[in-house]
Amino acid sequence: MSPTLLSFSLGRSSEMIVGVFLPIVLLAIYEFYAKYKNIESAQYHRYALRAQPTQKELTESLNSGQDQNTYGYKVMGWAFISIALLFFALGFWGGGGGIYLFTMGFLILALGTYAVRYASNKAKAQVLK
Repeated sequence: MSPTLLSFSLGRSSEMIVGVFLPIVLLAIYEFYAKYKNIESAQYHRYALRAQPTQKELTESLNSGQDQNTYGYKVMGWAFISIALLFFALGFWGGGGGIYLFTMGFLILALGTYAVRYASNKAKAQVLK
């Protein structure tokens, strides 16, 4: 439709560049205009009033985040252990490169074991608090 209305067309890469950067440029222009005119949205003011958490909410959020971090360490540790077992299995079929697969498997196994133990110790420390 563009070639018939505007008498030119863009290539695929040009269309992608315009599609990415034109919205960014337009938003930046509006932001500078709004800052210059000191315009603030009423919706932003409602959000800012609602977004201020209480001390209880902050404490609950912090505890929840620590629980999620501990769980994340545990999941990553078990994932590393699983990957290490795959490396060990591949080491048997690796031929001359099997020693490298076993070595990497051992290193990944050590990292996974450390992560699981770290998560377990951290979980115990949180329970004792």
